[in-house]
Amino acid sequence: AAADPVATSSASAPSAALIGIAAAEPGVPRSRVEDGRIFVSVAAYCDPELPLTLQALLGRAERPELLRVGLVWQGDEEPLSQAQLDTLAALWPCSGEGGDA
Repeated sequence: AAADPVATSSASAPSAALIGIAAAEPGVPRSRVEDGRIFVSVAAYCDPELPLTLQALLGRAERPELLRVGLVWQGDEEPLSQAQLDTLAALWPCSGEGGDA
């Protein structure tokens, strides 16, 4: 099973405010800073555009395998159907096993 992707709350390109690039911090191993990964955090409240937002994020990324996403979903329904997850998995070349893939 693929890891759950995450992006912004609009179908357009992700906001710069939602993208954090690792910076050199005291106590952070240098290899973790220089690996080029980007963490995208999304909080979505019953957002019907979430699947399109995630597709836009992954589809526009030059190196989607470097993206790490975290989603906070607030809603009664599941945020993504299996078909939507399959579409995102095709755009997101990561192992889905967690850790440092």
